Amino acid sequence: MNNPTPPVILTLAPHDPTGCSGVSADIQTAVSLGCHPAAVVTALAARDTRELKDSLSVDTALVIEQARALLEDMPVAAIKVGELAEVEHCEAIHSILKDYPRIPVVLDLSAQRAGIHRPGIMQAMRALLLPLTRLLCANTHDLQQLAPEGDTLDAKANLLMETGCQAIQVSRCRHSRQACINRLYSRTEPAREFEWGSGCPKPETLLGANATLSSACAAYLAHGSSVQQAVQQAQQFAWQAYANAQRVGMGKLVPNRLFWTLDQDTPKRFRH
Repeated sequence: MNNPTPPVILTLAPHDPTGCSGVSADIQTAVSLGCHPAAVVTALAARDTRELKDSLSVDTALVIEQARALLEDMPVAAIKVGELAEVEHCEAIHSILKDYPRIPVVLDLSAQRAGIHRPGIMQAMRALLLPLTRLLCANTHDLQQLAPEGDTLDAKANLLMETGCQAIQVSRCRHSRQACINRLYSRTEPAREFEWGSGCPKPETLLGANATLSSACAAYLAHGSSVQQAVQQAQQFAWQAYANAQRVGMGKLVPNRLFWTLDQDTPKRFRH
């Protein structure tokens, strides 16, 4: 067969039985953006669209075995790291990423608020994973936890980039009356802002919102975009997915990552 092969994204995240977040969100986003998703499950969750009820961490040895098997078989073009429940997971993923330094890594720090974690997980991520990260996705609360010694948002971002992290996308860093401002910090370019106008639900009212945005960044990196290009394109994709969110259960809305399949015209109010 001579059919073109889509770029492969390797995602490490929990299994969400609702199909709304975790590896399900990553898979849907990757497929929507023309990538092939390969998934490593880091935890098994018991939840509905309203709340997480319980979570069981996958044994670290099995996480390693899953990731190694995929990386040795497929030409992975980008890696997205989502929620990790164990410090041992960070240690294992660190050792794996060290063996594949050319593959861009997207680390979704926002995912760490979605589950049940062991003490020390944030410190382990800063020490072990940030130095190997091409793009960190977080919000202001996440940065406060990861870099409490910084007295401003700019200072926190600069401290984290000093670890080796190349860029940081901060969601909801500034609000105006009708818009939410996201910001991109880079080691090589001035900070850049993206304005989300009114017309779509706030990310905190959605299940799988952060996974949608970070996975979209990974997808565009897998297609060969620069970090700046990938973030801009991912912002546009996520805005459309949020604006066309659907209610599949009795809890939170879910981003429609296949919004482009709708017959109706989709709203366009994203600005950069």
